[in-house]
Parts: sequence; C-alpha cells; structure tokens
Amino acid sequence: MNRFHIGIHTGLLLWLTLFLSLQAMAQREASNWYFGQSAGLNFASPIPTALLQGGTNSEEGCASISDNQGRLLFYTNGTSIINRAHLPMKNGSGLNGDQSSTQGVLIVPQPGNDSLYYVFTNGAVHILLENGLKYSIVNIKGDNGFGEVLQKNQSLLADTYERISAIRHCNNIDVWIMVRKWESNQYYAYLLTASGLNSSPVISSTSLVVGGDINYNIGAMKFSSKGNKMACAFGYGFDRIELMDFDRQTGRLSNPVVFRPNTSNPVSGFPGVYGLEFSPDNGYLYTNCFNDAFDSRLFQFNIQTHNAAAIEASRQLIHTETSGSGAGNIQIALDGKLYVAFRGRTFLSVIESPENPGLSCNFRSDAINLDPDGNRRVSAGLPNFIQSYFDRESNPYDFYRTGACDDLSVPFKLNYSTGIDSVRWDFGDGGNSTVLEPVHNFSAPGFYNISLFIFKPTCSGNSQEIRKRIWVAPTGSFLGEDKAFCPPGSTLLTSSLQQVSLTWNNGSINDSIQVSQPGTYWLEASDNGCTLRDSVEVSLIPPPVFSLGPDTSVCRQQPVILRAPITGSSYAWSTGDNGNSIEVTKPGTYSLTIEAGQGCAYTDSILVLSGDCGLFMPSAFTPNRDGLNDLFGPVDDVQANKYELVVYNRYGQKVFHTKDTGARWDGNIQGKPAPVGTYIWIVNLQQKRFLPQTIRGTVLLFR
Repeated sequence: MNRFHIGIHTGLLLWLTLFLSLQAMAQREASNWYFGQSAGLNFASPIPTALLQGGTNSEEGCASISDNQGRLLFYTNGTSIINRAHLPMKNGSGLNGDQSSTQGVLIVPQPGNDSLYYVFTNGAVHILLENGLKYSIVNIKGDNGFGEVLQKNQSLLADTYERISAIRHCNNIDVWIMVRKWESNQYYAYLLTASGLNSSPVISSTSLVVGGDINYNIGAMKFSSKGNKMACAFGYGFDRIELMDFDRQTGRLSNPVVFRPNTSNPVSGFPGVYGLEFSPDNGYLYTNCFNDAFDSRLFQFNIQTHNAAAIEASRQLIHTETSGSGAGNIQIALDGKLYVAFRGRTFLSVIESPENPGLSCNFRSDAINLDPDGNRRVSAGLPNFIQSYFDRESNPYDFYRTGACDDLSVPFKLNYSTGIDSVRWDFGDGGNSTVLEPVHNFSAPGFYNISLFIFKPTCSGNSQEIRKRIWVAPTGSFLGEDKAFCPPGSTLLTSSLQQVSLTWNNGSINDSIQVSQPGTYWLEASDNGCTLRDSVEVSLIPPPVFSLGPDTSVCRQQPVILRAPITGSSYAWSTGDNGNSIEVTKPGTYSLTIEAGQGCAYTDSILVLSGDCGLFMPSAFTPNRDGLNDLFGPVDDVQANKYELVVYNRYGQKVFHTKDTGARWDGNIQGKPAPVGTYIWIVNLQQKRFLPQTIRGTVLLFR
C-alpha cells in the first residue's frame, strides 16, 4: 500500500519555473493536439512529447479539446469525433465538415456549462454540397464519461468554406465564432453564451470582395491571442491577406488593410499563402506560403503600423523549405511558441522566440519528432483552438488551491490578478476573506463550495463570481490493505472515496475493479486540481501440497482408510463426512475439499478399485426379497482367472452352478423356492495371488 501526492522534484524547480507560471496563467484546454496522420503532441511539460495513440487522420482541418486541467476530452477531423479512449464517440460519425478544409472544424465549450461542447464545421472547396457553417453538440458526460453527440449538423450559414476562428468576448467568458461568406466582402460573428448560441450574427463588411475561383477560399483565418486583431489568408492565385482590428465587445471588424504575402505574384505550381499566426504580443504576423513545385517559404511581417505598404516592406524570409513538403498551418501553443507544419514530415518545426524580429525569432526546422518509428506524419493542418487560450489576460479569472490534497490549511491562488480592484472569498464553511490570495484553515476533510467575487472594471460589468467545489481529502489509504486471493479466482479492489473522479491503472473509471492477476494496482483520485494516488499489492495465496495419493483398491473385509494429507479449517468428503479421514469399503471415486483459510478451498480425488481380496463366503442367507442377504455368493467382487461355483442340496443334487464371478444364487431351484436347510457349496478358483484351489463349505438357507 503506497499513497502519494503528484508533485515536482526539487532539482527541476528552477528549470520549470517559467513553464509552470505560463501554465498557471493559461487555460489548459489546448494541452493535447491530435492532427495529421495519427500524430499528436502533449504540452504538459516544457518540452512537448509525442502522442502515439491518435485515432484519426486529417489532411488539413482538425481540432482537439482538453479539460482545464489538461486532460484529453475528445478530438475530430471534421467528419468524425474520437473520444479520450481513442475510439469513435457515440453518435460521433457523419459530421458535415471535411478533413481537407484549411480550418474545417473548431470545438468551443459552452460558457458556464461543464458538460456541453459545440463542434463547428465548415465545408471544403472541392465538395460544394458540404459547404456552410454547421454545428453539433457534444455532452461530454454521456456514454459513461466518454461523450455522446446530442445534436448533429445544425445549419447556421450557407456558402462558407475552409476557415473558422474563435476568440473570447471582452468579458472573457462568452465566445465569438467567426466565418467569411463566399462571393462577398462579409464576415459573420456568432456569439456563444451560457444561454446558448445566438443565431443572429454580427456582420462586418470590408472593401475586399472575394469570389470567382473557388480555390481562393484556401487559407487560414486567425485571431491574435489578445483578440484585437484578425487576419484572413486567401490562397492560390489570389494570394492576399486581409488584416483587421476586432472589437471583442461588439464582435465587429474594422480598419481592413490588404497586402500580398509573397514577393512575386503569381507564383507557379500550387501558389499562394496558406498558414498564418500572430506572435503572442500581436507585433508580428507569420505566414507559410507555397512557392514553386510545392516548396514553401515562411515569412515574418511587422504589423504594428497597420499599413499595407509598410507591412509588405517589413517582410522577412525566415525559412525556405525545398523538400517538396508544401506549406502547412502555423499554430501558437501554451508555451508561447509557434509550431509550423510542412506536409508529409514526421517532425514539426518551431519558432522559439516569435516576438523577436527577423532571424532572431529563432526558427528551428524539424524540431519536434512526432514518431520515432516514422509511422505518424504531419499533414497541412494543426489543431484549431479558441485563440484566447494562449493569452492569460483574455482568459476568465479563475482560482485554484495549492498544497497537499489532505492539508486542512489550504492556500488559494488566482490564475492572474491584472485589472482586479478587490476580491471577496466565501469558503463554504462560514469563513470569508478579502485577501487577494488567502490561506484558509478548514476544520475537517470534505467538500467545500467556494465562491470568489472579483471586482474589476470590464466591458460587461464590474464584478465576476466564480464558484468552485474543492476537496480537502482525508488522510490515509483509500484502497485499504494489500490483498491476496486463491488461484484461479479473483479479488475485488474498491475505493473508499466518493464524489471524485477515479482512474485505475487499467483505465477503468469505476469505484471498484475485479482483478485476477497478481501485481501492483493503483488508483488516481482527482477533483478540481487536487490529485492523489494510492496503490495496493495483490498476491496469490500459494496452494498447499495436497494429494490423496495414488489410486488404490478395496475389499469389503479389508476396508481402506483415506486421510486428509494437510491440516485445514474444514473438511468435506464426497461421502458427506467432515472428519479428517474416512473408511472406504466399496469401490468408487472419492474426493476431499479442504478449506485452507482466507476463503481458499482446494480439492483432490482418488479412484478406489475392487481389489484382489481372496474368497469370503457367507455362512447363511435369507432369500425373502427384503433387500438384505437375499443372494448367496462371494462377499466381495472376485478377481480371478478361473472361477466356478456349484451348490448341492443334502441329497447331492446340484441346485446352482455358475462360472460368472458376478453371479449369485437367489435361493430358488428351477424357479421355485428351495427348502430351508443346509446346502453344500464348492468353489474352484485360481486368483492372481493364489495357486488353483478348491474351497468347500456349507450355507444355511432360512426364511
């Protein structure tokens, strides 16, 4: 039994300080990425690690979502949804997106709801029948916590292709979902709130009308992580970028400027801009553009002037990809770096310092290995997220507890404190505080409903209330003592904890599991950032050396004693006896079950045969058909090579004769009852252990 808290080794503290501070500031819904050909990345540590369980393929558009603790919930390529077990989600097939759409899918949690997620899909230019913005709704608590699609392919707007982007409202709670309408100059912004999706969009018109060649729709559309800018790429021969200001309160775009990302236009092959992303400080825009013959070029633009000529003049070539891989998307991550996709590679490239100008942005080609075996590859797309996840001040205020889970003294921390005037805490036990980050002493373990009121000037009011349940865990083991069981049985492992999320080492989320193999089993219990793990050792109770011995033989006049070879708490013979031995007088199969303690019972059996018992003849018999001594013959079964029994009356007349060792005289002569009296018998016999012999005697018949 071994209980421990999940923590950080002291020697790593300095190395992790910056990373952990960024993680605390940011939401962790973007911790897990699944994209390309079964590729994936996890951002739980400073160096992202490859995820090898990916259950879907996507040429371009894809999206992933985790909970606010960074645990994977589900992911999608726009046509099907895969749950956290990497299996198809219940009712999750048949979405009207397309895996070959630049940004064909986006996942948005419904504000104020811990169960519902909106999955927005958009069509691809090569399949016109699937065009248009649609949404499906996932209940993540459905199907025993693996998620279930409740509604599917609900239409919002026709004639939109290849791009969806999202950013939080200025209240940092609600979410704007943006698309662009084809054959128009219009952008449509839909607002998702705790009340649901507002189907009446905010429409912004610019001077740039895009239509004609449907391939002009190819290219990404991104909000900056701060939400004050948005850029939209139009690829192929059109090859332009439209850069605009965005008002997070009203949902309106303004001040559009249009510039060409490539130095020459048109370029040959598959031309034009494809991927783009803002630096975290919104000072630079990076673009990944197709060059000749599917080669590509990565550019940096200084967008602080918001002037088309100045932006084009600031163009810096960061990298030229000549492998024929082709330009893919660019996506900011929780570590503040930009990750760059080049099609068909088993690596992702990274811009380490995206806020630095020119080559000092520190671009590293093929920096992240996605699969040492080379079976998982990058395609054009990277996961599409709400861009606010990557800016701490665009995320809702939140709090979390620190310290050990079973400490009664609990420190509380804010994810960030910028813009806060004052706070008021209610700890759910009658206690309160106005300290920004207090330490509260609880009197006993249990669950407490904490309320935090944050007073601040915002675009939608001057206060925000955050409610969260915290768990002050009890001390000691919650799996109990180590266990042992008898083979080939099993034992039940049960948690004493309730109302928390449980995960066993075999993936089960139930409060108990039945195990049939020895080993170490652990259970992880978590609730709102507090995680404990307990383990238990399960062993086999070794079976005792237990045998009734080899098969044997028995004679009625020479019974066999069968004895239990080991001491047990109870004995159960097949004869119904319960002592540690029995006397056997008849052939047959006999078994013994011994209860050896701890619920373990062991059984062995022995075959008892008729033995070479000699000859024993009764001196009298009573053939009155009462079932007792009705027949005359050998008492035991006779094992003989030769055998003959003859019975005479007192006049020397033969009344019975047989050579069958199993035959007996029934006391009749020619079918009639023989008179009472004395009869003479003679047996001619040759047994295995004896010489041929003739045995004589008399028997008294009476009725």
